[in-house]
Formats: sequence, structure tokens, C-alpha cells
Amino acid sequence: MARKFGPLPSWPRLLRRSYAAAYCGLAAPTFKRLLRDVRPLDVGHGLLRWDRYDLDEWIDRQKGDAASVEAYFMTLPKIGASG
Repeated sequence: MARKFGPLPSWPRLLRRSYAAAYCGLAAPTFKRLLRDVRPLDVGHGLLRWDRYDLDEWIDRQKGDAASVEAYFMTLPKIGASG
């Protein structure tokens, strides 16, 4: 049975595999197969976490888009900015 995730107020920087897969919109087995080149961090005691920024970079590479995540966010309107 597929695991359901509720809305998160914001995604944490480091994600366990199930959350990293959900962040990428993939099932966990598909995530494991496709993201072999994105290495998780061992945060201690064998706990592996995937960096959200590494996942964003992987997604950008899949699109063939050289623009960084930061460049994308710079194009968004600023909160509270007028006009």
C-alpha cells in the first residue's frame, strides 16, 4: 500500500528516503533505482539522509536545464513587493 504524506509547512533540508522520494514525486523503489548518483549523507549511527539541494540539482539535470535553483528563486516576485 502506498504511504500517504500530509502537507508539510516546509520541507526539511535533510530528508529520509521516503520523504526524499515523495519530494521528487517518485515511489521509493523508483527513487532508489533512478537516483543512484545522488549520494545520501550518513548523519551518524547509519542514518542516511538526502540533501534537498542535491535532489533539486538532480531534477534540474534531468530537465537539461543548466539554471540553478537559486537562479529560479531570484525570478520569483518578492513577498510584499509592489508593482
